[in-house]
Amino acid sequence: MITLALAALASAAFVHAETIANWGVQDYWVHTSTWTPEHCQCFCARLCSHPTEFLKRNLVSSGLVPRNKDWTIPRCDAPINLFSPDAIRAAGRDNLVKYFPLTMTRDLDHMWDPNAIDPIMDVTSFGYPCGGLHEAAYLKTVVQVAKYIKTPALLPNSIGKNISTKAIRDAFKKEQKLDVVLLCTNGAFADVITCWTKSKPHIYQQAQDDQEIAPLSPVTCPPAIKALDTCTGKTSYIYDFIPTKAPTPVPTDTPTDDPTDGPTDTPTSTPTPAPTSDPAVVDAWVAKYTKEHGCVLFGEEGCEYCAKAKVLFKSKNATYSYRGIDDTSSTPLGMEIYYSLVRTTHQDTLPNIWIGNKHIGGYDDLQALQDKGQLDALLSAAKCVGRPTLPPKPTSKVPRVPAPTDDGEEDD
Repeated sequence: MITLALAALASAAFVHAETIANWGVQDYWVHTSTWTPEHCQCFCARLCSHPTEFLKRNLVSSGLVPRNKDWTIPRCDAPINLFSPDAIRAAGRDNLVKYFPLTMTRDLDHMWDPNAIDPIMDVTSFGYPCGGLHEAAYLKTVVQVAKYIKTPALLPNSIGKNISTKAIRDAFKKEQKLDVVLLCTNGAFADVITCWTKSKPHIYQQAQDDQEIAPLSPVTCPPAIKALDTCTGKTSYIYDFIPTKAPTPVPTDTPTDDPTDGPTDTPTSTPTPAPTSDPAVVDAWVAKYTKEHGCVLFGEEGCEYCAKAKVLFKSKNATYSYRGIDDTSSTPLGMEIYYSLVRTTHQDTLPNIWIGNKHIGGYDDLQALQDKGQLDALLSAAKCVGRPTLPPKPTSKVPRVPAPTDDGEEDD
């Protein structure tokens, strides 16, 4: 595992920025600020067992993503590698732990450790090498934006209460002049999305090695991104942080991680090759695996959004086949599968979901299909369910215990 990660880093050193296609071509930089107490209600992220004091009462960054006006991410064929120790040191480990914490890290002693023995778990990958920022500049910028977007006092002062959704928007607008897109889960405040224009390289910065195309100014998000706002009720609940014990299990009402094959006309078994690091062999295995199973979920233990995807599949009585990227006992190895998925889908996302041999994307993409009323038909066509269920309401969400109310009002 370590050898594989180091090899990837070494190969990246020979890829000059000037060779990167689609460098900084996105319309916006999009930043997500996260209220972690809401995300930890499912008890499925490792970070929930060892939060920092800052994280309990403040928004933290979930990263910057280069996006177009329609929320898509421009194609990027550049290799996705772990953040280098030099990039982590340049941004400052303490800054990263405080403002850009990692949900899958084992403990605070190992989070963002530039000398990590297991960097896959404690460092994470640079998922957007084509966005216009080099890795050190990317980490520095995430920290700077996270510091800039201050947590309105309204949020920590309202923990355990339902408060006016409009008041949350107004707090960002009045205090920081930010037009925000709010994300809620079952009426509970979860995330804040902000859109940023891009800076332009100076005229004398002709080589990509010399350029940093960074977020410039916050602006109102375009209609397609504003449409993602899910805090539609009059009130939104502000969750308190509930500590958990490590290791944090996924919710008990999700399907097990044992592979469950959806019915097919001609069931076949997927042969498992001998251990190999040959990318072509692993790519072929992934292609065969996704073709032979109606629904496939590639995930990781402790992955919050993987757990949510499992809950959504279960709510549809859908069967799926599962492989964990943290699996070190099967072949191909989990991380070999992970790198294959990044190569073939050009997305660094967990979970990585396939339906009917078609790459769907991550949990947000799966939920979007549900909200649009398209998921049932896809599951049925892929023979992951016996028959489609009734079309969902446009605002339906993943089942979860409703947020408590103190005013008798329910969100739409």
